[in-house]
Amino acid sequence: MKNNLLKSIYPHLIAVTAFLAILFIYYYPVLSGKKLIQNDVIQTQGAFKESVTYLETEKEVLWSNSSFGGMPVWRGYTSNVLLHTYRFFGKILPSPILAGFIAFVGFYTLMLAFGSNAWLCFIFSAAFTFSSFNIISLEAGHVNKVLSMAMMAPVIGGVILTYHKKYLAGIFVSTIAFAGQIFFGHFQITYYLLIILLGLVIYEFINALRNKEIKHFFIASALLILSGLIAVGPNISQLWTTQVYSKSTTRGGSELTSKKTDSGGLDFDYAMSWSNGVDEVMTILIPYYYGGSSNESLSQNSETYQALISNNVPKADARSFIKNIPLYWGNQPFTSGPVYFGSIIFFLFILGLFLIKDQFKWWVLIVSIFALLISMGKNIEFVSKLLFYNLPLYNKFRSVTMAVCIAQVLFPFLAGVVLVKISKKEILKDDFIKGLKWAGGITGFILVFGLFASFSSDYIAESDAQLKQLPEWAIDAIRADRVASLRGDIIRAFFFIVSSAGLLWAFVYEKIKPIVFYLALALLVLIDLTSVDKRYLNADNFKNQKAIERDAFSITAADEMIIQDKDYFRVFNLTKNPFNDASTSFYHKSIGGYSAIKLGKYQDLIENQLSKNNMSVLNMLNTKY
Repeated sequence: MKNNLLKSIYPHLIAVTAFLAILFIYYYPVLSGKKLIQNDVIQTQGAFKESVTYLETEKEVLWSNSSFGGMPVWRGYTSNVLLHTYRFFGKILPSPILAGFIAFVGFYTLMLAFGSNAWLCFIFSAAFTFSSFNIISLEAGHVNKVLSMAMMAPVIGGVILTYHKKYLAGIFVSTIAFAGQIFFGHFQITYYLLIILLGLVIYEFINALRNKEIKHFFIASALLILSGLIAVGPNISQLWTTQVYSKSTTRGGSELTSKKTDSGGLDFDYAMSWSNGVDEVMTILIPYYYGGSSNESLSQNSETYQALISNNVPKADARSFIKNIPLYWGNQPFTSGPVYFGSIIFFLFILGLFLIKDQFKWWVLIVSIFALLISMGKNIEFVSKLLFYNLPLYNKFRSVTMAVCIAQVLFPFLAGVVLVKISKKEILKDDFIKGLKWAGGITGFILVFGLFASFSSDYIAESDAQLKQLPEWAIDAIRADRVASLRGDIIRAFFFIVSSAGLLWAFVYEKIKPIVFYLALALLVLIDLTSVDKRYLNADNFKNQKAIERDAFSITAADEMIIQDKDYFRVFNLTKNPFNDASTSFYHKSIGGYSAIKLGKYQDLIENQLSKNNMSVLNMLNTKY
């Protein structure tokens, strides 16, 4: 029995170890001690410098004097066992690798819940981990968001196990995973997770009615509610203080402004400021559909570089210029990169809709479509306002583009489920061929549509106003690179879809051995996703810690002079955007700072007084420098 247990665990240990090695290869600069340059992490270091110093002698900190003229700070009680667990693994694995490893293991758990073998667990867990939304979020420093998204899959897996009558395993997995999900503290992602679970519970209820197992449904549901309550336990102080604090933040409103809102939360326009265009969701299949990033790096083969050289720009200046090109031409203010699930994953998701016969697929499809609609925000205003003013707590969150995290979990999940069924020979060959034709036809049609769209667009964005200082030939070259990038990605998608479809056909008809199929598919999926990820997170994003601190918090002569003044006063640093930069807070008590959860009254003070340099208000805040 012991030997059988080891045999069953052995393939999974190999899979997890292999992926850990892949993470080290992808993030190889960490092997030489370098760290990822993450703007939000750097800003947090500036904002919390005073608090960290305070914690060297005290156990808790609740207030900071260094940001926005003083604001509440909550770091959570250190008795939380989840905090100690996370810190333990954080000492072993560098931050980006730990986040990727948690994402991989979490999705692996979901795939195991559906009876997947180690190969398929590996492939689709890798696909989820390297989805570009995870990667660009890590690059930006949104670590807790990535970790919260990483914990979505195992929660779903635990719920599925429970409804499949595997009560002990289901409750164990769902409790641990949900406790971790809450602990990482990105409650907008938790909200989206609850939307997924609501869809799943509705499906299970309908299924129970159909199979006359309503008693089992209520038993499983009661156990899951108990599981949720247990998961909340270690996080109760964090949840309670967040709820109390939110009432005083921009999420709760303020009486200092004439700009009132009936929603009891954020202003609608502000909440929808980052909204996907209606067709921008095409980036889940074609990453360059809207140009990628607002700060894209181009090669020396690009139209922009060649145009610079042709117009006698020195090569050194040309090379520097092409490192920061606004290829993105969608209607968001700016973006760090597209949300890309992988062309192979997209194709297999469509295939799953045709080959999976039970009703399970429909809740996945409906919830995925709902998520993509949510992400469109102001671009489908009727739907967004309906949700914003009626759905509980929905008006507390901004950047609705984040809702794509729902589909980011469900697309590789359904793609994985259909491969599980194919690998277990649950799909008839005739049905497989029909499904393959439909899936190939639909994805092919979408790619052809994208190709035709590339000939009709003007490739001009509202944000292109920043390019007005450039000569016309340079602007034309940038737009030519936008065209080339889109068409190149369409050709690229064709290659990966045709390759994976051919590989799948050969596997089903036993033209190749299973191990060849699994290895080849894993390689294709990894190449597909990581080659896009490398556009936004690569070796250039790493530096040693001293260089990061030097660049972010280099002390100036003005800083040194102000530090000598031992009086109590505040600083208004106009050499940077004072309300979107925390470097000043590293050394001084600043009336500016960097935070998405500022006090509502102070935000109104910024908008109505400080941004207009009202000296009376600056004096009121004891601003000396």
